[in-house]
Amino acid sequence: MTNHKPPERGVLGYHSEILPPLKRLLSDLPDGSCILDAGCGLGHISGQISAMGFRVTGIDTSDEGIRFCRRTHPEASFLVASADNPKLAETLGRTFDAIVATEVIEHLYSPETFLRNCTALLRPGGLLILSTPYHGYLKNLLLALLNRFDRHFQPFREGGHIKFWSRKTLTGFLTLHGFQVTDYAGCGRWPWVWKAMAVRAVRTP
Repeated sequence: MTNHKPPERGVLGYHSEILPPLKRLLSDLPDGSCILDAGCGLGHISGQISAMGFRVTGIDTSDEGIRFCRRTHPEASFLVASADNPKLAETLGRTFDAIVATEVIEHLYSPETFLRNCTALLRPGGLLILSTPYHGYLKNLLLALLNRFDRHFQPFREGGHIKFWSRKTLTGFLTLHGFQVTDYAGCGRWPWVWKAMAVRAVRTP
């Protein structure tokens, strides 16, 4: 009997907040569309997207995580690869109708390389849907007033978040790299103090 390690409780809570807006942002794609889940983790979102009728390929840097994905979500394809590897398009050798990257871009030293990969991997008019922790004036003000900045940013933590995006900076970054932002959605908590934000952008020709 195979022992499948369950996802951590916090991961499941995150999925419950990100999945409804994510599904809405994907809802107008035709059945059978090919989607890349970049940074798929333990594959829960890949499985949910597959259940919507899409053909999903998931990538992640963890060998153990990808093995778990293959056992628990055989309906999708998975391989070990990095979202910001300059040779990612060559490794995958195909294009996609959409790329989903949930809570990935804030971990990347080179988000520019990641967006170049997205441009190379998406068909013209293809969708890029990102989620990342939300940072805005009201939320940052509340963090300061409540003396929660240290707990929020956790600078002593190994790895973790190295980029912090606002709606303005993420929109500007995507626009600079040839994407047209068409929709935003807040994820978790209350308006303007969301835990995360999801953005939908279209690759321009």
